[in-house]
Amino acid sequence: MFRVITDLKKIAQLNSRLAVRLKESLPHSQRRTITSPGGKYGFEVHFEKENGEGTKGWATGKPKSDKLRNYFFFGQPCAEHLLHIAVQINFPTGEYSKSLSGVFVYDETGSVYIAHRGKLAGPGGGFKRRAVLDRLSNCQPAIEEGKPLRLAVVAGLESPGLIGEIFRFANDCREVVADLAEWREWKKKNPPAAIDVSTEGKNVHPRSSSAKNRAMRIGDYFDEFAGTSKRRAIPSGVRVVEHGAVVSALARWLYAKGPQRKSSAIDLAVIGDKFIDLYEVKTSASTTDIYTGVGQLLIHGEAIQRLDVAKALSIRRFLVLPSLPGDFFDPQTSEKYGIRTLVYSKGAHDYLFAKPF
Repeated sequence: MFRVITDLKKIAQLNSRLAVRLKESLPHSQRRTITSPGGKYGFEVHFEKENGEGTKGWATGKPKSDKLRNYFFFGQPCAEHLLHIAVQINFPTGEYSKSLSGVFVYDETGSVYIAHRGKLAGPGGGFKRRAVLDRLSNCQPAIEEGKPLRLAVVAGLESPGLIGEIFRFANDCREVVADLAEWREWKKKNPPAAIDVSTEGKNVHPRSSSAKNRAMRIGDYFDEFAGTSKRRAIPSGVRVVEHGAVVSALARWLYAKGPQRKSSAIDLAVIGDKFIDLYEVKTSASTTDIYTGVGQLLIHGEAIQRLDVAKALSIRRFLVLPSLPGDFFDPQTSEKYGIRTLVYSKGAHDYLFAKPF
C-alpha cells in the first residue's frame, strides 16, 4: 500500500531532487509563454533537445506561497507560439493542501514515487477526479493521514526511466482530457432518455463511425466498474509504473484498430464494428497473475456481452504477458475458451508486441 508524504520539509526536498533530475535530462532552456486556464505567463522552459515538434519540456519558476510548480509540455523549441500545458504536477508548500495535483508517496520498500490526484481540466472546466482516475491504468489505493484514497502512480523518483514515465503519463492525461471532453459533450446531446438502441449506427454521435458511437455508449460500463477491482496487491511501485507503461504502449500499437476504452479495472478494450477486443496486461507470467487475468477477462467479457449495445458483437479476449506461461497454461488450449496470449518485450525505446498465440 502506498502512503502519502505530508511533511512539507520533506516534500520540498523531494521536489528539489525532482528538479535536479529533470534539468539533467532536459538541458536546453529558453524563455517561453505558457497558456493555462489561469492566463498566459512567461517561464524558463527546459527542453529535451534544441528542436523538433513534440519535444518534451518542463517549467517550474519561483514557488508561490501555496505550491511548488511543475508544468509539463510537448512543444517546439525555438518557436514563437504558446505552449499548452499537458499536465501539472504541483506540490504544496507553506501549508499542506490536498487541493493540488501532485503527491509524493512511498511503498513498502521505502521507495519514493511521484503520484497524481487526478485533477485535470478541459473545455468547460474541471473533470471529476473519479472519472479521471477511472481512465488511468496506473491508479492505485493509498493512505493519506490515515484515510484511504486513490492516486495515479506516475514514476519512481530515482527510476532510470523517470523522464519517459512522466511524459508517458502526461500523454495519457492528454488522451483522458480529450476522451472526457468528448464524452461530456456527447452526453449533453444524448441524455439517457433520448438514447434508443434502435439508433445504432444512425448518427447518434456526430462525426463518428458506428464503432465510435458504440464505444461512447459502452463507456458507461467502464464508469460503473472502474475502481472496484482489488486485483493489484503489489508490494512495490515498480510493477505499478511498468504496468501503466505496457498498457500505454499497447494502446499505441492498437491505435488503428478502432476506438479504445480503458479504466483502473479494465486495462484496454478496442471496439470495432464486429468485435470488442479485451486486453488484460500482467507484468509477470506467474501462476497467480495468469489465473487472475483469465478470470478478469471472462467476467468482464460476459458482463459487456449482456449490454444491449454489445449483443451484436463478439468478445475476443487477450492475456498480455512478458513471456509465455509454463506448461500449466497452454495458449492453444486457452484459445478454446476464447482467450489468446499476446507476449510483449521491452525494446530500446518502447514495449514491443508479438503476434498473438
